[in-house]
Amino acid sequence: MTEQGFSLKSIQAWKQGLVVLVLLLVFDLASFASNQSSPSPKFGQNIWTNAVAMILFYIIVNSLVSLASEKPIEYVRNSIYTFLGICIIGGLMSWAISGQTIDEAGSFKWLFVVLSMGYLIFLSIISTMKFIVKLAQKQDSRLRGE
Repeated sequence: MTEQGFSLKSIQAWKQGLVVLVLLLVFDLASFASNQSSPSPKFGQNIWTNAVAMILFYIIVNSLVSLASEKPIEYVRNSIYTFLGICIIGGLMSWAISGQTIDEAGSFKWLFVVLSMGYLIFLSIISTMKFIVKLAQKQDSRLRGE
């Protein structure tokens, strides 16, 4: 937060990760409670789906916020560490609540791999976009004689 108001630059990766893990816990507990009232044979898959959805949510939000980061290398490093933490803690929470391993739940292992690759691609695209914009701004200022 700045004195003027809300700023994307103030959102750190670990804060995003914490929000995602809290949301995952809330969704998992809601799924658990609804399963207690009316048991579902796909309960384990629902819990793992919550984990994958929250990881995707983190990827989208983190990629957008990384556009406003002032120290991109440090931000990307912290973002990747947070992403790994979310994957590990989210997987452990899903396993603990559902009682199913990632192999027993279906094809969620591949979804984690696809999301990981997609996240790295998103970060690469964002970094490339920022580099090109900075280069264009330098060239524009040279042409104007500034």
